[in-house]
Amino acid sequence: MVSILAASSRNPISAPVEKAIHGTPTRANVDGDCLTCGVVSCFRHPSAHAQHGAASGHTAWLLEACWPEFDDWCRLHAHDGDHWLTPLDGKSWKKSNYAWNLPSNTSIHHATFETLLRSWRQRRLPAQGAVRQHFLLEAHRRLAENFARRLDPKARHLVVSQTLLPHLWLGGHFGGRTFDVLMQRWPLSELHARLDVPASLHQHSETLADFRADPRIVDAENQALAAAARLVTPHREIAAHFGSRAILLDWKMPTPISRTAASSTRWFFPASALGRKGIYELAAALNGTTHELLILGGAREGGTDPIASLNHRRASVSELAGSTALVLPAWIEHEPRLALLALVSGIPVIAGKACGLPPHPRLIQVDAGDAEALKNALAAAQAGRLE
Repeated sequence: MVSILAASSRNPISAPVEKAIHGTPTRANVDGDCLTCGVVSCFRHPSAHAQHGAASGHTAWLLEACWPEFDDWCRLHAHDGDHWLTPLDGKSWKKSNYAWNLPSNTSIHHATFETLLRSWRQRRLPAQGAVRQHFLLEAHRRLAENFARRLDPKARHLVVSQTLLPHLWLGGHFGGRTFDVLMQRWPLSELHARLDVPASLHQHSETLADFRADPRIVDAENQALAAAARLVTPHREIAAHFGSRAILLDWKMPTPISRTAASSTRWFFPASALGRKGIYELAAALNGTTHELLILGGAREGGTDPIASLNHRRASVSELAGSTALVLPAWIEHEPRLALLALVSGIPVIAGKACGLPPHPRLIQVDAGDAEALKNALAAAQAGRLE
């Protein structure tokens, strides 16, 4: 037990109190805000790290899934003496989703055994649904705990993949440190709210309301996001949601493919035929047509299948080149890689604003749930007005 003694009794000095907006805490005002206080000489200020070097603390990079946008940003902001913690050496194991380009002159740790075990178990799970989501949350908790055990006390700034964030927050590992977050998806609270809307519209769906995360995890993520210094993402909708606190990255455009002429009207749907990807709205827009619908993924809505009466079939990525347009009127989409491929290849794209795509001459964005606007966009693409 430790006691603090003083010569006389004085009134305590009050610290800035975090206020709450709609139940979510916000960071303290200017005198406690690393991004606005202007004291860049402080080791806690993110932009001042290069001036201090390893002697006064380093940055620890606690990373999970590798996106090319995050990979470039992390290497740009890395310094000698930093510590990098990733699931495994993605290049050696030929796992592109973990193939971070790790700088030299740094300390590197991989959670190889845990990651390989997770991969082996994950293959035996359903393609989507509550069982899979519960498993992934637990896997992220285990990975976060592995990284936390390797976290050096001298790490004064952290860069953290969002999937690890709530678990590290609950473990108290951000105390006394600044940190940035690589935003891979909507916060769980916002994700739930956005799924609740189509779930109320399509109550016969077996997928739109099948999973909601533990409220304890949801609250922990909200608190951690409120305390973070910077939120980094290429997703335009997520960046707009967080305003000035977000760092918006450019999506990294893929290598284009050669487009081929479509012999008939053919729509490419780059996902499974699920409610969150907008399949109910697309089915309504295509109702009464003979247009061919190419569906990439294999998962389906159970019960009343919305595409049962449509001219549809399972497709491969190679068939994108000969499609009239890529169509993804999603309620939720975090990583629209095939939409980016279509745009850079000269293929029109009709997508929900929730896809977070950048403006483009061949892109029509529609509000989630607006089947009439989607129908008009399909007509524009069919008439060649997006070429």
